Amino acid sequence: MMMSHLMKNTLLVLVFLLAADLPNALAETRFNLRQGPTPEESILELLFGSPPPLATERGILVVNAFNDQDGNGHHDVGEESLDGQITCSLDGIDYTIPAFIPGLAYEADYRLECRGEHFKPGFSSEEIFIRKRGQIIHVALPCRKEPESETRPSS
Repeated sequence: MMMSHLMKNTLLVLVFLLAADLPNALAETRFNLRQGPTPEESILELLFGSPPPLATERGILVVNAFNDQDGNGHHDVGEESLDGQITCSLDGIDYTIPAFIPGLAYEADYRLECRGEHFKPGFSSEEIFIRKRGQIIHVALPCRKEPESETRPSS
């Protein structure tokens, strides 16, 4: 009888100690006082890795081309857009102008190379650098009409 009473008291004390320390134990598992909150990972992140960066964290490049008739490098009133007549390459992918190119990595360098069949772009290659998260870069590409080579019949 005495042993059973001692066992009940010991069990009661253990339950009391565990119950008293439970909030601290839970708090300690969720927040490490020295290192701050521990990051929580979902089961999807554990299985498939962390998610890709948000679209707002990546850069966007918008490229338009126009026939720069007066040669000043600015798209003036009356200068036609060259939609579908200029092609630019970025990261090994060809884009027909006008082009909307999303998903450029933050703090990354890209080389934009442009060419046309009947129009010559104002530059053949330009360096693009994404210096801010979510940066949108607009490139207005001035182009000049290629002189057509005329072949004259010999007399």
